[in-house]
Amino acid sequence: NMFIWKSPARYAILIGFAHLGIDRVAIEYPPRNHWVASTNALYKTWVTYLANYDKPDNRLARHPLMQLDPARIQMSIPKDLSCCIYDKKTGTVVYVVIRQFANHRSILDWAKRVVHRAAITCKSIRLEDPGSLIQVMYSAGSRSAPAFGIVRNVAASVSQADRDEANRDIASLFSYVWLRAKGLFPAEIIDDFVEFYARYNIPRFDPDWPYSRTSTGPVKLPCGLGSISFSDVERSPGLGVLHDRYARAVHHERHGHRWALSWMSNRWGSNPAGGHFYLCNYALESRAAEDTAWAWHPREWHATGVSNFEPTFDIPELFDEVHNQCGVAFVSSSRVATVYKKWEKKNGLSGKEKAKGALDELD
Repeated sequence: NMFIWKSPARYAILIGFAHLGIDRVAIEYPPRNHWVASTNALYKTWVTYLANYDKPDNRLARHPLMQLDPARIQMSIPKDLSCCIYDKKTGTVVYVVIRQFANHRSILDWAKRVVHRAAITCKSIRLEDPGSLIQVMYSAGSRSAPAFGIVRNVAASVSQADRDEANRDIASLFSYVWLRAKGLFPAEIIDDFVEFYARYNIPRFDPDWPYSRTSTGPVKLPCGLGSISFSDVERSPGLGVLHDRYARAVHHERHGHRWALSWMSNRWGSNPAGGHFYLCNYALESRAAEDTAWAWHPREWHATGVSNFEPTFDIPELFDEVHNQCGVAFVSSSRVATVYKKWEKKNGLSGKEKAKGALDELD
């Protein structure tokens, strides 16, 4: 199961896959710049908190919370349906969701461990949002200090050996998700990532960068009796995030590539509710479920709804008894191509690339 790619046709036979058309709506729903509560109970849990929490930056707007009106949702994708959604007018694909993406308990448990370790040792990049959104792999730096490199957001108390181990686990996890996605998502989504990284020569994620820059490498995956190691596995695109109990109000953003891709590896608790994904230009709701991957255009208005945990409890070190959800996402900064080009111009090739070039000249 680990690296067996199932063709889309084979996948459709195994678990079912639908192709559905949808109309673009004149006015986005849920509306722009609103938090989304899918039920009245969630609205009551979050409304006071979101109206009064201490903002990390007073320049940021405080967004209102709205309770979802199901009558205004054009389509709600149930938690057991995998499908490809296309725009009825243009025929273009606008959203894809794959259930049972990994379909392997050991993989899901491993993903939870990797995300949880990052949540308790790394700083979230969206302090104004509930939960944690942790940048991993490469970064374009801040707007005030742009610089390409492996992210440096780990607490000072974490040893270098533990940081290196965490980066190797993150590299393995993202490589796994990338290879599964290559086997299950439409080619146009995968090709968008590949073409973007190739166009700007942005490296795949090598945890030993910049001392090496390899497009393949070792991957260690868990199994029921221990772990399995693979050699020369394709490395994943090098920019992404881990998310833990994360929610965000309706927004849109510009990435380097057209598509974004996320995997909710785990969703558990005594009463998990909410945390659904909304594609607002189509009044589309995609119900949250464990082991679900989805792809969308981040330039479209979208949101992740609030979920069923007490917001004042939001402590990364602790799991919530009622609701938890976590996973990974392939996203990128719109600045990364320019920032990497400047880094490459200043630093040139990596040591391994120079050695390879010298050997090629000898040949």
